Order: sequence, then structure tokens, then C-alpha cells
Amino acid sequence: MLNEFIGKLESLLNQYDISEQEKQDILDDYRQIIDDGIGKELSDMTIMEMIGSPEKIVSELGLHQKHSSTTKSHGGEKLIALSPFISLIIFFVLGITKNLWHPGWMVFLLIPVTAIIVELFGKDNYALTALSPFISFIIFMLLGSKYNLWHPGWLIFFIIPLLGIIESKKEMDNLEFVTALSPFISLIAFILIGYYTGEYKYTWLLFLLVVFLGIFHEYSSKSKLILFTTLFLSTGLYLVLTYYYSWQIGLLAFIIFVVAGIYTNTINIFINGNLNKLDLFIVFMSFTSFICVGYFLDLWEISWLLLLLIPITMILKYQKAKPILTPLSPFISLIIFMILGYFFDLWYISWLAFLLIPVTAIVENA
Repeated sequence: MLNEFIGKLESLLNQYDISEQEKQDILDDYRQIIDDGIGKELSDMTIMEMIGSPEKIVSELGLHQKHSSTTKSHGGEKLIALSPFISLIIFFVLGITKNLWHPGWMVFLLIPVTAIIVELFGKDNYALTALSPFISFIIFMLLGSKYNLWHPGWLIFFIIPLLGIIESKKEMDNLEFVTALSPFISLIAFILIGYYTGEYKYTWLLFLLVVFLGIFHEYSSKSKLILFTTLFLSTGLYLVLTYYYSWQIGLLAFIIFVVAGIYTNTINIFINGNLNKLDLFIVFMSFTSFICVGYFLDLWEISWLLLLLIPITMILKYQKAKPILTPLSPFISLIIFMILGYFFDLWYISWLAFLLIPVTAIVENA
């Protein structure tokens, strides 16, 4: 069964525009996952459920099919060609008659929006996700310019990944779908509650939703029971210690959960089947820096950016093929956005940092 899986995956990858080296890297990664599963004495069925189908894997990789072509109706082509002139006319009419030069200039967004609608709608190609940056931008500008809600108005940009996940629902089961949504839901709730109440020492517990859902993905019933029990115990103890002492002391309660994670072999770093000491050191230093900067400089609102060193370092170290800047761009954009907004109160323009993501992808994949 597992040999058939590799064969089918290779056959599907041959249909896509990737290099031979990249194809072999993908196949080697899944061979390693299979070998690790066999080494842990998992059944073939369990390993297959853990990996997913070859079709799902290829879909999640976001590869471009060879000889793909896009056909547009003649009327659609005309509408795309006319959209710059229509936008210009509307812009001048709004400006001259209503003095709405700002935010009237946003009518120029009709140009890319028209192209997306003509190209993608009705073709099952994530049309809403493609439109979401423009929808987010318009709402963000209106919230900022009309109500001065640049922060936390920037949260509207999270509809981009949220719509992407929602439109990918057909490729996921219900648990995977909810788990994929949970980081964004937790972050949005955390920032909104913190912004309006000023309370952060309890609201950050919303992020435990991600951990809670992640435990459901464990295949061992014993590990699930241990992790759920210690997570609830740690959370309860944190609340008690925070109430009577301080939240810094309360954090020590989660040592119980960390120990349980190590015991169940859930918390570890395995790269290509090996425990890498350098990777462990990076993780340790990131968390240590996060705590030290937050505690000694009282910069908890920004010190969490130091945790991004973990994925950034792993991408730099293990990304075997181009593009390299594209997967790094979300982290770089987020760092620039938070630094400009937090230290210089430039929330109203710092969101421009997120444009690095599509720009980098276009440059590297052109």
C-alpha cells in the first residue's frame, strides 16, 4: 500500500511544472515520514491517515500544472481592457462633483478586481481569496480614515488567510478545517479583547485553543489523555497563581504540560528523522529572548516577534529549492509592520509591509 502511495504521488508530480530535484526532495520527505512511521510500529492504515492522500498532498503544495491555459470570453477581455478607463472616469466624477479625491482613488482597484472576476469566478480557483486583499484594503482604509481605527482595523487583513482556508475546505476534514482556522481566530480575539479591555494576562489563554485542537490530531489515546489532563491542570494552576501572585509566576504552571509533551514524544524537533541540537538551541534561545525582553523591558506586546526566529531559521536552513524569499516574506512583513506600528505609531502606513508578500512571490516566480 505504501509503495503504491509513493508511485501515485510520483505520477501526480510528473504532471506539474517542477524540477526533477524538487520532485525527488518531495518524494524523499514522504519516504522518510513512512520510514519513521514503520519505525514506530504504526500500521499502514495509520501512516496513510497521518500523511493524507497523494491528491491532497499535491493540492496543498500549490503547484502549477504543465501547459495550463486560461480561456476568457471575448466580452470578459473587453471588460478587463475597459476597466482602467471606467475607473478613471469614476475617479474624476467623484473628485470634481463631490470632492472625493480621497478615498475616491480606490476606484482604481476595479482594474485588478475586474480581471480576477473574469478570470476566476465560476472556475473553482479561489476567486474570493484572490479578491480578499482588495476587499481588506478598502475596509481598512475606510475604518482608518473615517474612524481612525488603523489599529486594530488592520485585523481585517486576516480575512485573506481565512478565506483561503474556507475555500480549501473540500481538501480537509472537519478537524483539520477547524484547526487551520484556530490560530487566526485566537489572534483576532486576543487583540480585540486586549485592545478594548487592556487585559492580556488572561486573554492570551485563547491561544491554547490551537494547542487543544492540535492534541486531537494525536493518534495515541494514551497521549491524548495525558496531554489533555496536563493542559487543563496547567491552565487551572496558571489562573490560581496569577490571581494570588503574578502572571509571570503563573507561567511556571505550564512546565507540567511541557514535561508531559516530552514524555509522550509530542514536544521534540525531528528533521529528517534526527534530533538536531542546533535546532533545539534556536528554539531555546528564541523563547529565552522572548521572556527576557518581555520581562526586563516590559515589551510583551512586541517581544513575541522573537519567536519568529524559529520558522525563519528553519526555512533558511532546510529550504532546499527556490523560492527562498517567498516563504520568508510573511514573517519579514509582520516584523516590519509591528515595529513601525508599535514603536513609531505608524499603523496607518505600516500595513504596506504586507505588500512584500505578493511582490516577492511575483519577482521570484516570474
